[in-house]
Amino acid sequence: MAEAKTERLKDKIETLKKQMQKLKEIETQPHESPDQQISLTDPYARSMATSGRGTGMVGYNVQTAVDDKHHLIIAHEVTNVGNDHGQLSNMANQAREKIEAESLTVVAGPAQCKSNVRRVRNAV
Repeated sequence: MAEAKTERLKDKIETLKKQMQKLKEIETQPHESPDQQISLTDPYARSMATSGRGTGMVGYNVQTAVDDKHHLIIAHEVTNVGNDHGQLSNMANQAREKIEAESLTVVAGPAQCKSNVRRVRNAV
């Protein structure tokens, strides 16, 4: 019985040594990356600040423009920026170009601030 326990402990120690070696190899990767980040599950995902308190999440921010008549996505943008500031104007311009319209009506959610809405009015 003691031999079985000793063998299990040796296996656990060997597994931990392999994990430590793997982590040691990973440790250098952020320094080689342009933004000093790596994601072990998705190489393109990045840490995005999601509030003013220094918190964040690893992922993407997706913006879409939808045709209100057919309810189809006509433009989209995927970013690693955790907020929507500056995205509304870009989406509105992409949508306008896709439907080849001179002007369009933009409806935005509460995350868009008044300055973004003004910027869209001037650009679209």
